[in-house]
Amino acid sequence: MTGTETETVVVVGMNRTRMLKIMAMVEESDELNEDAVNFVPCVAIMSSYEGEDGEDIRYLSNFVFHDGSPMNRFFDDEEFQTSLSRVIMVGYEWIDSDRDLISKYFELFSLSVAIECVEPNPEFSSLKEEMQHYKNLTTEQKEEHSVNHTMGPKKMKKFIVDTLQPTCITVQSETEIENTESEQEEETSKISAQNDAEEEETGIRERQGTTKGA
Repeated sequence: MTGTETETVVVVGMNRTRMLKIMAMVEESDELNEDAVNFVPCVAIMSSYEGEDGEDIRYLSNFVFHDGSPMNRFFDDEEFQTSLSRVIMVGYEWIDSDRDLISKYFELFSLSVAIECVEPNPEFSSLKEEMQHYKNLTTEQKEEHSVNHTMGPKKMKKFIVDTLQPTCITVQSETEIENTESEQEEETSKISAQNDAEEEETGIRERQGTTKGA
């Protein structure tokens, strides 16, 4: 993707309220260039039925825009089809098999996109286990995780940002890099000029010493 193109990213969760809260955090952040990415917040609904062996078989029963409207208007839009680059799955409700279900859903519309799903922290075997642990934390412990972006909504927000970088880094960040480089060049020039002045002063002293000795 070039700097002039806009990347379309579907962000999907299974809990509408939580997903919109996460998206609000992303939009309030200055870590992404809002002109480089177009978010399409969606909600997935999973259901299950009992298989022949008695095991529950999970399936994707619905996939809608966050306002509840169907996705047809997006899938019928050529710009959406060509600019869609990835689907980001956020929230604690996902299980391992859900990534394949989401992937197959988009394949039905002849869309082959990268599917990125948030993972549990290493100390947990599943997102559900991590969420249960998070719910039992004290307010202070939750705040610490929020500050560090290691659990809860802030973790989901960080996952979105990290997934999209560096292709959608903020213009501000690019400007800061340019300013830093400019400052470094200016500092280097000052040091160089200072060194030249010291060398010239040393040369004058040496010539004066030679004259006196003569």
